[in-house]
Amino acid sequence: SVPTLGIRRSTQKRAILDRTMDRVQTEYGAVRLKVAKKGNQIVNVQPEYEDCATLARQQNIPLMEIQKMVLQAWYE
Repeated sequence: SVPTLGIRRSTQKRAILDRTMDRVQTEYGAVRLKVAKKGNQIVNVQPEYEDCATLARQQNIPLMEIQKMVLQAWYE
């Protein structure tokens, strides 16, 4: 017997968070960050990829190291 192919479908709700931009200074230069909030609570912080990639290329440092440095500077 041949198994039947099936498709599962589900509907999901999407909440759009308020976002602001912030900036931190690292030893290699300034980097922008996206800060997502739900009400007054910060729920996510992400360094701006292009800023981090540019510094990583200029300094010959891994991208993840730059991103980690940026987040540490922001949380301090």
